[in-house]
This record gives sequence, structure tokens and C-alpha cells, in this order.
Amino acid sequence: MMQPPFSVGLVSPFDFVHMGPESTSLKHSGAPPASSFKRRRGRPRKESLPDHEAAIKRAIKAGEPLQEALQMTKGPPLKSRLRPPKQPLTSWQLYFMDEFDKLKTCSHRESINVAKLSSEAGQRYANLPDDVKQVYVQRGQEAREKYEKDLAAWHAQLTPEDIRLENQFRAAQRRLGKSRRGNMRDPNAPKRPPPAYFLFLRAVRTNPDMRSDVFHDERDSLKQSALASAKWRSMSLEEKRPFYEQAEREKAEYVRQRREYEESHSKSKDVM
Repeated sequence: MMQPPFSVGLVSPFDFVHMGPESTSLKHSGAPPASSFKRRRGRPRKESLPDHEAAIKRAIKAGEPLQEALQMTKGPPLKSRLRPPKQPLTSWQLYFMDEFDKLKTCSHRESINVAKLSSEAGQRYANLPDDVKQVYVQRGQEAREKYEKDLAAWHAQLTPEDIRLENQFRAAQRRLGKSRRGNMRDPNAPKRPPPAYFLFLRAVRTNPDMRSDVFHDERDSLKQSALASAKWRSMSLEEKRPFYEQAEREKAEYVRQRREYEESHSKSKDVM
């Protein structure tokens, strides 16, 4: 029976390319414990589905078009639509792939033990001469620089709608405990205005008279923050009014700029 060019169970060399040279052993899991096959008594508890998932399930059961069910719901996307550039390989990963390609070319139809290759390649990589290893380090740096440029270009072409849907997806994943990734930020969108207290802090730091009145001779930044907070709490509403009014003006300007920004991107997307 003909063997594949490389085989080691169901393990791909790409499973090892993301391992460091010091992590080269495979962990084989045996059969699951007998306790995992025990049947639990009683009826399993049904977990409530989100509205959008329930609507999709009903549409499938009734044989109705899924597109209509999706349009009628306002739930978060079921998966991310974004396709960012792939992460670059490190110097060790580049070396391992070179070693794997060499062995695959020489072995023809003989099977390749990827675990053994990874272990041996890790030892050889650790003992490489500095000039040879520097070649791979340089290739890794160039790959990283190209990735960062590609990532910046990819991020710049995202629309506000793309980012909004991605943030909905990430928030849903966090609620389910499946991810801890934070929301994306649109670098081209108008910046949110500061609240009244931050405007007060800005005035204190830029106005010499206010700075002297609030901070006195204090130079420690943490103590300055405490003094500013105490001063703000002691101020009357009339004294705070200019900062609140400025915050409202900047907020209104932000809303206007944000609306224009989203409209301009939606028009450009329609043209495309």
C-alpha cells in the first residue's frame, strides 16, 4: 500500500511550525476516562438560544430562506467576516520549514516523522553559527515588517460598518466566555471628546494661575491628580458650568463629524 509523502498520524508539519525549538515533543492523549461515558440522569436542560440563532433554527426547520431570518433579527454576527493578513513566521519557524522542505524532497515517498524532525531541527537551530542564524533572523524581521505594513493597509480600508459588526461579534464572544479580545478602534474616525472633568484638568495644567492654585508646589503626578480631584469636588455648579458647556459643544461637534464620516464611507462603499 502506497504511503503518503509525510505522515505522523493526523499531525501536520504546520502544527510544529508554531512551536519553539525547545518545545518539540508530541503529547498523545489516550482514551477518555470511563467517567466521561456515564449517562446523566434526568432530561438534559435546554439552554436558551439568542434571538438570531433561534430565528435561524426556526427557518431551517420550516424550510424558509435564511436570508429573511437574518434580516429580521438584530443579533450579533455568528462569525467574524474580517480576514486580516496572516501572522509572519519567526526565524525558528522559517528554519524549520526549510528543513522540512529539504527532507520532503529527499525522502520522496517515504514517510516523515514530523515530531522527530522538529526535535532534531530544534537542536540544529540552537547550534547554528551566528552568521547562518542571522540570515533567518533577518528574514524573520523582514517578514514582520511586511506584515505590519500589510496590516496597516488592511486596517485602513475597513469601513465603520465592518468595525461595528466585528465589535458586535467580539462582544458576543466575550459574553459567552469564548474570547477576551477587546473591541477594534477605527483610527480614521473622529475622536470622542473629553468629559467636563478632563477639560478642567487640561485647563489646570495649561493655565499657570490655575496650576498654582490647585497644585501649589506639588510635583508628584499622583498627588497632583488627587489635588485636582479634591478641587473639582469642592467647586460649585456655577464654577463648573464653563467646563460642562464646553463639553456639550465638543460633544455636538463630535456627533456631527461622526455622522459625516459614516455617511461618506457608506457612499463610497455603494459606489464600489
